[in-house]
Amino acid sequence: MPYAYKDSGGSILALSSKERTLAQAQTVNPDIASVDPNPSQAELAAYHGATNLFLAKVNKAAAVDRRTEELIREGFVSTIAAPKRFALDPRAMSRYTSFYVARNETWFTYPLVINTHGNDNLQILPNAGAVASLFEEAVTALRVYIDSGSDLKVAIRAASNRAELDAVEDNR
Repeated sequence: MPYAYKDSGGSILALSSKERTLAQAQTVNPDIASVDPNPSQAELAAYHGATNLFLAKVNKAAAVDRRTEELIREGFVSTIAAPKRFALDPRAMSRYTSFYVARNETWFTYPLVINTHGNDNLQILPNAGAVASLFEEAVTALRVYIDSGSDLKVAIRAASNRAELDAVEDNR
């Protein structure tokens, strides 16, 4: 079914997909309707500058995502079991959640023995309080990594020029 709209005279017009794209773009930016087929050097520079800024934002946001994923893969160092590092991957988080939910059940036995990140060590959790502490640390660490990445991406999206974009640093 073709895209249709009413023109200023009330007539219904059908549009091809290319025309529909232009019509949709005009609703967002009415200046598109008056595009000069021979743009000036300044107009071309502005267009390329906007395109380059957009691509730089996309690349910088992707780098933030990669760093966030890297931090999650590295896990976190527990304060209750310092200096042991624990995983934050979805499988580990599912396990921590299961332990947390079951920690006060009568059938849940202690001590609970879990492996550290990389299986290079063991951690013994002697009671429900230790299970709750480990779970809360894991969730907090995961939130810190995700939220800090989100904050950086907000700053990236807000940058209106290359200098502002370059000022956004991922120092995590």
